[in-house]
Amino acid sequence: WWQASAGQDPQATADAAVPVALVRVALPKVQRLAETLDAVGDVYPAQTSGLSFPRAGQITVLAVVPGDPVRRGEVLAALVPDPAVKLADQQSADAVSAAQRELDRQQQLLSGHLSTQSQVDAAEKTLLDARHARDALQAQGGGGGVSQLTAPFDGVVAAVNAVQGDRVQAGTPVLQLGRGDLLRVLIGLQPEERGRVRAGDHVTLHAFASPGKPSPPIDAQIDQVQDMVDPKTQLINAVVMLARGAAAQLAPGMRVSAAVTVGSVAAVAVPRNAVLTDEKGDYVFQVAQGKARRVRVVRKLDDGVLTAIDGISEMKQPIVIEGNYELEDGMAVKEVVQ
Repeated sequence: WWQASAGQDPQATADAAVPVALVRVALPKVQRLAETLDAVGDVYPAQTSGLSFPRAGQITVLAVVPGDPVRRGEVLAALVPDPAVKLADQQSADAVSAAQRELDRQQQLLSGHLSTQSQVDAAEKTLLDARHARDALQAQGGGGGVSQLTAPFDGVVAAVNAVQGDRVQAGTPVLQLGRGDLLRVLIGLQPEERGRVRAGDHVTLHAFASPGKPSPPIDAQIDQVQDMVDPKTQLINAVVMLARGAAAQLAPGMRVSAAVTVGSVAAVAVPRNAVLTDEKGDYVFQVAQGKARRVRVVRKLDDGVLTAIDGISEMKQPIVIEGNYELEDGMAVKEVVQ
């Protein structure tokens, strides 16, 4: 009676008392989302060579440490031979000199008819054998001089296995040198994920950077998936080869995040915040006749931005993508247009 006497519509007053939520909506749309497998990888030189001295001795110079870049021909270490090597070198030189003198003597005797040709031939063979033995010793690094270990190519020192002053045997690796023009990334996979990743799969790499400074993505592909579990990490490695020019921000020893594309899904895709979860499961809100309608859905895939869902049957009813946290089933909504 009071509302009527005041000239107000009772129904309008009741509608005004009903709460209305402001929301943003979008029509359901089927999209194809890439299915990715997230992992972590380590960067190594693509090819590593062990460098060693061909003879035993003592290291007198060790000019590099792990991580140092080196140029081809650069001297990395120096070694002086140990006494046994010096003795063997002197003995081989003495053997050549003695064989030469014996050959000269036999030739003089032959000219005076005091020796035979067979004796001269035997002396020549002894000299030849002595020279071959000395050549073999020299090829193994024999001699009394200082031996230098030089870089066979441009690269980076991956490991140093000795210190200055160490005595090393012939062939003992002193340095590990990695090529600088090609990098290898080993991406660790759980053994049960081995069957999902294949050579040729696309992978996106990101170097770990400071917060707020994301690194540029590096697009590459899987070159190989190993069949053996790494005993240190208990993971199976997927191998990615990268030209150094295409991955200038990477360096041996760095860690990277990797997203390997292992497939795709075609489904209704919505912003991930549009999908809510409670004790009854996953759900979204669709708008029908100005009211929110709760719809149960099933998550199929989440790429970090969009979520693919199953369960949407009404493709003409928009889905609430913002403002859904305060909604209840049947609540009146008003769409915000931007």
